[in-house]
Amino acid sequence: MIKLIIFDLDGVLCDTPDMHYETFRDAYYKYTNINITKKEHDIDFNGLSTKSKLTTLQKRDNFTNDISKCIWNYKQLLTQQYINTEDRKSTRLNS
Repeated sequence: MIKLIIFDLDGVLCDTPDMHYETFRDAYYKYTNINITKKEHDIDFNGLSTKSKLTTLQKRDNFTNDISKCIWNYKQLLTQQYINTEDRKSTRLNS
């Protein structure tokens, strides 16, 4: 029996838009050499999944599916690293 379901709209339990922007920007630049500005991300991509962003940008910037997969995988790695770093910061602050 399910006793609890937690549903988080970004910013309720965790505020992660900046993390998603920074990790996506860095991964995208690594494989395309194109910078996504914070303003562009906020207006056009904030709240979309990484795959949705890449579908739009692949058409705009004309890169292959293989590059798209590389960006997606690297963004996931950067996100995990970011979370782990923030967890360590939080642990140090609470000690």
